[in-house]
Amino acid sequence: MRKFLLAATVLAAPLVALPAHAIVVLTYGQTGGSNTITATPNASDTQTTISGTDIAIDVTQCIATVGCLGAEFLDITATSTDAAQTVGTAVTQHYNGTFSIFSGPGMTGFDVLSGTFTDAVFGAGPQLTLAVGNPPDSLVLNSDIIPASQLVVPNAIGFTFTNVTPPVAAIGSGCAPFPSSMPPCTLGAMTAAVAGNASASESVPEPATLGLLGVGLLGISMVRWKRDAS
Repeated sequence: MRKFLLAATVLAAPLVALPAHAIVVLTYGQTGGSNTITATPNASDTQTTISGTDIAIDVTQCIATVGCLGAEFLDITATSTDAAQTVGTAVTQHYNGTFSIFSGPGMTGFDVLSGTFTDAVFGAGPQLTLAVGNPPDSLVLNSDIIPASQLVVPNAIGFTFTNVTPPVAAIGSGCAPFPSSMPPCTLGAMTAAVAGNASASESVPEPATLGLLGVGLLGISMVRWKRDAS
C-alpha cells in the first residue's frame, strides 16, 4: 500500500512548463497601398491617438492550422500615455491600446488574433514601429482559433507603419531634444500604411517532469503486478 501511495504521489506531481520557446504566431500586410492608419493629436498637443478600422489585410503566416490564412480585417486603437521625446529627427512615445484581427469587417466572424497592450514604445524614423514586448511591456493575446497554450508570455507584437505622411514629427511648445522634452509635446498628425507580426511562446511539459510521470505509471504497474502475483 505504501508503494502504491508513493507511485500515486509521483503521478500527481504537477507538470512544470519549460522555459518558453518563441514562435511566430501571425504575419500580415494590408492588401492595398493606400494609407489606412491615422494619428490624431488632441487640441492641446498633449496626447495622440493612432487608429485604423476595418483595414483589409492578408495573413501570410499563421500558427493555426485552419481558418487563419488569407483575407482578414484589422482594427487598432492606441493612445499616448506620456510626452513625446525627440532625439535628433526621431520621436519616441509610449502608447496603450487594443487591436483585433477578425475574419469579417466590423469585428464579425471569428477572432483570429486580438489583444490589449500597455507601455508600448512608438519609435520614429524612416518608418515607424509600434512595438510591444512582454516582458517588460504588458501584452495579453486572445484568439478563437489559436490555442491559449501558444500565446503565453513572453510574447510580442509589432505594427510597422510605412508611407508616413507627412514625415514623422513631434508637435507642441514643450518639444525639445531628449531628455528635456516636457508636455505639451506629442506625435503630430499623420497617415500611414501598416503591416505587422506577432510572436509568442508555447507552454510545453518539462521533460524531467514527464520522466517522473513515467516513473509513477511504472510504479503503479509494479504494485498491481505484485498484488496480482500474490
